[in-house]
Amino acid sequence: MTRTRYKATESEYPIFATGTCIDWLPLLKPDNTKQILIDTIINTQKVKQLKIYAIVIMHNHFHIIYSSVSY
Repeated sequence: MTRTRYKATESEYPIFATGTCIDWLPLLKPDNTKQILIDTIINTQKVKQLKIYAIVIMHNHFHIIYSSVSY
């Protein structure tokens, strides 16, 4: 399966993104793995100045809604 990269062109609107584990393996099930993902998102939020509206973490994928702080 080919992966594609999308670029948001209208940054004044929130963006919905999904991340999945390879082969839908339950890699995000352990609490320490979820914490690594949360810490990474928080760090990215600070560095890239993002406004996080929502994060949902399941055992094999996650969803996030975010936008630029400047809007």
